[in-house]
Amino acid sequence: MALLVFLFKQLWRVSDNEFQLRCLGGQFLTVNSEDGLILATAKHPLSTETFFIERNAGRVHIRPLNGGYVQVLLGP
Repeated sequence: MALLVFLFKQLWRVSDNEFQLRCLGGQFLTVNSEDGLILATAKHPLSTETFFIERNAGRVHIRPLNGGYVQVLLGP
């Protein structure tokens, strides 16, 4: 299992609940359309770099435009 850590520098608001996440290196988080892998490789934000941030029952959900949800797994 690989551990990925992203250090966010800026949260860019696109609309009320759409955001683009910029990391410390200046790249934006992007979703690979083939396998859904999230990487910080995009130099400029497009639709694949746009995420929905939803609040529900005290939790925050991050969803890319492809409809899936980002899941964090804690473990060794």
